[in-house]
Amino acid sequence: METYQAGLSWETVLNKRQAFREAFHGYQVHRVAEMSDSELEDLMDNVAIIRNRAKIFATRANAQAFLQVQADYGSFDAYLWSFVGGKTIVNDVPDYSQAPAKNRSI
Repeated sequence: METYQAGLSWETVLNKRQAFREAFHGYQVHRVAEMSDSELEDLMDNVAIIRNRAKIFATRANAQAFLQVQADYGSFDAYLWSFVGGKTIVNDVPDYSQAPAKNRSI
């Protein structure tokens, strides 16, 4: 959905979410990844969705990339954890919310 939001309001995109779900097979990633160019072109006639060819084709490309990451790492989860060596990072960030405001003259 975020791909389709670029340049549009979230309200516009969210109002079309059910139509997107239907157009892209309930977001079953394997089915989306296997959509043919013809199926994607047919979506350009679907007035219930945002009809931007680049975004429609990007949906299939993103599904294919997701599946490739799963194949390379065993799971998408493993891919994400690979960035932090499989360990949670806890940053000691000071809480400045209670600090007194600086006295400034205007």
